[in-house]
Amino acid sequence: MHQNREKIRVVDENMVIKINDLKSSTRDLNLRVLDLSKKVEEIKTTLQRMLKTLAETAKISDLAVIEKVLDLFDPTTYLTEKDVIKIINKVLKTRSVK
Repeated sequence: MHQNREKIRVVDENMVIKINDLKSSTRDLNLRVLDLSKKVEEIKTTLQRMLKTLAETAKISDLAVIEKVLDLFDPTTYLTEKDVIKIINKVLKTRSVK
């Protein structure tokens, strides 16, 4: 009978040790999951900021439109005041000759 009690005591002690180990492992896993959840939230926040920034940037089609507008209003093709005066004088001279 004594031998059976001893076996039961040893089994009980082993179970208590195993339960404590499981509790510790569970706590560690819970902490890891919590840490991973925080990191996932940080990544989501960063991605949302990046998407917002991307939405505010010019797209290739926008740049093409801007380029066309700049080509239309190319300041290097404008006449200077001197050019206009020359053209007017030339026109006036040709009219006075006729």
